[in-house]
Amino acid sequence: MRYLMSLLTLLLCITTARAADIEIINPLQETFRGLSEDMGAAYSYKGLNPAEPLGILGFNLGVVGSYTSVENEQLITDLTGQDIGELGAVGISATKGLPLNIDVGAYYTEDPNTNVSLIGIELRYAILEGSAATPAVGLRAAATQIDGIDSFDFNTYSIDVSISKGLTLFTPYGGIGQVFVKSDPNAFLGLEDESFELTRIFLGTRVTLLPFAFTGEVDRTGDNTSFNLRAAIAF
Repeated sequence: MRYLMSLLTLLLCITTARAADIEIINPLQETFRGLSEDMGAAYSYKGLNPAEPLGILGFNLGVVGSYTSVENEQLITDLTGQDIGELGAVGISATKGLPLNIDVGAYYTEDPNTNVSLIGIELRYAILEGSAATPAVGLRAAATQIDGIDSFDFNTYSIDVSISKGLTLFTPYGGIGQVFVKSDPNAFLGLEDESFELTRIFLGTRVTLLPFAFTGEVDRTGDNTSFNLRAAIAF
């Protein structure tokens, strides 16, 4: 517990050193679309869980962090007047097992490079809960909502299917899904809403050293690659 709290303190301290604000100062539709695509990849829900259910007594509490490369850096600079080369998030997360192979989860994060904070929620259902001989298969629906930006509203919704197989201490997993992005600029900017879909493919591994669980995941959402980490206490 002491090590987990130390990591959480470090991550939260990092968020105080923001470098740039995401706000629209030069409203052009092409640049707004480019920013929305990068934000959709960075701020869509990062599950960081295998497909197997936690079980009715299962509960995880931990810290999360992610880093996403920016693919439309010049467009973002033209739109915001800020040089933003990466987007990320650090914060806290929790996942709880429920009956009928259902899990619910949520996290709160902040981007250390920008003015963005983020709330995400998920609902997962294990079609197959897995066994010593068979893999687990799960479905997930998730949503995120950002705060901190005045010039437009932004949220994402996502669905995916994943498969995982426990191998003693290691549980590798992978999956594919769709991210639905919605960017709604303030009316006075003269921009149209941006609504579009991005395909997401992800691979990860959870390492369990009770009472801790460490998860690393790489995902490709649209043209962007994200690297994600989670350290949790697993009950």
